[in-house]
Amino acid sequence: MSSLSSVELSQDGHTVKVGGGTLSKTVIETLWEAGKQTVTGTCECTSLLGPGLGGGHGWLQGHYGLIADQFVSMDIVLADGSERTVDAQSDPDLWWALRGAGHNFAIVTSATLKVYDIQHRDWAREKMIFTGDKVEQVFQTIRDTIFKNDKQDVDVVVWSYMLLVPEIDRDNPVIIVYLFQEGVKVVDLEYSAALRLLNPVRGEETPGTYLDLAAWAMISMADPPCQKLEASNLRYPLYLDTYNIGAIKRAYNMFADALRGRPDFAHSIFMFENYPVQGLHKSDSNDSAFAFRNDSILVAPLINFPSDDRKLAGLAVMLGEELRNTLHKASGRDTMHTYVNYAFRDSKEEMYGAEPWRQEKLARLKAKYDPHGRFNFYHPVV
Repeated sequence: MSSLSSVELSQDGHTVKVGGGTLSKTVIETLWEAGKQTVTGTCECTSLLGPGLGGGHGWLQGHYGLIADQFVSMDIVLADGSERTVDAQSDPDLWWALRGAGHNFAIVTSATLKVYDIQHRDWAREKMIFTGDKVEQVFQTIRDTIFKNDKQDVDVVVWSYMLLVPEIDRDNPVIIVYLFQEGVKVVDLEYSAALRLLNPVRGEETPGTYLDLAAWAMISMADPPCQKLEASNLRYPLYLDTYNIGAIKRAYNMFADALRGRPDFAHSIFMFENYPVQGLHKSDSNDSAFAFRNDSILVAPLINFPSDDRKLAGLAVMLGEELRNTLHKASGRDTMHTYVNYAFRDSKEEMYGAEPWRQEKLARLKAKYDPHGRFNFYHPVV
């Protein structure tokens, strides 16, 4: 798909046509030069459309929703080899499926998306690193200061990583907290002050633009996640609507024990992504195959290990599932909500929603558009 890389802004400046293999970085930079932007994935080395077919979280989703919410039309190839252009009017059912479970139904050769004038060129990041003994205080503070009336301000994104930083602590993961804020040169104290009072071992304030966000979050083209390394990365995503502090502490201890006991897991990361959801609420949950519009927290232990070690692979699966189950049990939910773009061995109910009508609709559409399962290679809906 990499040969299908193109970005064509419409003459009226309201939409952009993007080739099926175009990287998010290419889309972001091309639109930026034209004074425009749209919702893309956060990582520079993924395509725009890959994450978009599974929903697609992004830095601007508080304003505009998911990547999938930006689609105006798609040029696709169906399982029978036929080509067509699809939009909400031409085939409402297929359009519904393509936005959230799209990789099950077609190859997308290009898509047209909504674009927007850049509202704020300034962005700011504040980075704080805490030792593991403060894990409860850190997440309690994030819960108390970032979430207001059960929602996050539209211009703020908060990411946290648990990982080993040997020069700070050789034996226990630290917690790195990133506060990203749009429209300012310095993150407002209303978001950072309470965390600062916890006395991070390191702190850093950085002004920049939207173009800096991926590098700030360590997911730019130059960062390890975008390199081809001889390692496997198993990710175990889980959506939450709030943090259970006791469960996070238990998961932290479990993660720390695993990293101490298995040096081959030393490059693993426990990710916590907090997104504003106001933009997602502009669309009805029933209007697309993406089922989890009310969940503002996406957590994912990412277990990294040498690719050629089968024994480690089995242990990695056990660890990832154990960490996720610890947080899920504390959520009070019967069925996990998981992010299909991060998923590994998750059930179709967990990835696409457990409501019977969703499962029935996906199965019916799969039988119609891909009866022989040509597109079953990634998290099939049946």
